[in-house]
Amino acid sequence: MRKRTAHARFSKVLDHVWVIGGIDEAGVDLAATTVATPTRLRLEAGTDDARPASCTYDLTGRSRTYAVDTKKADCNITYRRATAELPVTVKEIPSINRD
Repeated sequence: MRKRTAHARFSKVLDHVWVIGGIDEAGVDLAATTVATPTRLRLEAGTDDARPASCTYDLTGRSRTYAVDTKKADCNITYRRATAELPVTVKEIPSINRD
């Protein structure tokens, strides 16, 4: 049985997500902003026929461009069984000699 190891390469500009909340009560005006910044990429195999079931990689980057390349990482998902389809088209061709 041939095993296949999956490698992922990711490089993308990701926008930060933020929310601003505030309260203005009894003469107190208070506001705060919370910013979510991506730090990791988690891959899940999605099948019981792979080991490990998931891997998590730290994202590297700056200026909102985040990247990861798992080829030399300590954790990579190996698929121990795969399925494939090979669709075919069957066409009848009339023949003069039916022997």
